[in-house]
Amino acid sequence: MFDDILEAGTYLSYLVDRGVTGMVDIYITGGLKDVFGTIQTGYYYHNICANLSGTYYYSQVGEDTYRINITITRSECGYVYRNIVYGEKIPEDKERAIRLREEVEKVYNECVTPGMSDFEIELALHDRVISQCKYLGSDSPYDVQHSAYGALIDKEAVCDGYSKAFTLLLTRAGIESQVVYGTAGGGHAWNQVKIDGSWYMVDSTWDDPEYSSKKETAFHPYFNVSDEYLSLNHKWMNEGYNACTTMKDNYFNHYGYVYSGQSDYESALKERIKEGGSGVYESVITDSYSVDNAFVREVSDGRFSEYYNDILNDYYFSNVIVK
Repeated sequence: MFDDILEAGTYLSYLVDRGVTGMVDIYITGGLKDVFGTIQTGYYYHNICANLSGTYYYSQVGEDTYRINITITRSECGYVYRNIVYGEKIPEDKERAIRLREEVEKVYNECVTPGMSDFEIELALHDRVISQCKYLGSDSPYDVQHSAYGALIDKEAVCDGYSKAFTLLLTRAGIESQVVYGTAGGGHAWNQVKIDGSWYMVDSTWDDPEYSSKKETAFHPYFNVSDEYLSLNHKWMNEGYNACTTMKDNYFNHYGYVYSGQSDYESALKERIKEGGSGVYESVITDSYSVDNAFVREVSDGRFSEYYNDILNDYYFSNVIVK
């Protein structure tokens, strides 16, 4: 018997983690909102491992006590996750799960080489998911939109699929992560990732240039950010998730691409283009500043194909693409 949504939902998640499948009864005191809250909490925290049946039943068995009967079924993502973590064999009749496991291994081997740091592995896998997955609209089949299979094999998904695919790849790399569910202008999903002992928020969907309509550019403003940073335009239940309190390994901080003003930024960008040649140059300027056509043309010898400015959470972002 539970009298708290979080406890009941966490217990449901515990059963999922233990590999339990089939029908489960949970008793909770409270009103109907507590029934639905239990289902939501259990589903959100461990959706990577299993599907909670879309049809569940509840009945009032006391003045303020409800019995919830729910069916837990293993998802294809769950089979792959448990194969990676626990070595459990995927049943031969689970063809999609087997295909997904093969694709996870293929992507991992193509992206990860000996000697890479966890940060470098995380970045490589993040960029791979973004580069090969097209963001889908709501008219696409649910099992494509919301699955790692959709993101990695069909190469089409929504935020849920991006996040599950990223978590599976990170799990294969031995990096702790989990899917986070909340809202960002509507229902949304992203990740938490643990790098060098610290947890960070990562939103690969919002980092996808196709999703943001910046189709030719790299985009990393939501790579390894803090709760404080992300909470300006994302919301989630804090219970059950890890506190993300640092920006140390944020993409821009890690590479030293944060500049204090126009002069600092322009001199650094000139040197970066001189040394790097063709490529994408992402920067953050902490003072209000907008890159202009004349400057970009000058520092790239007229070889730029695109540039843009953006303002996110009081950070001034600049991307310059040099041919």
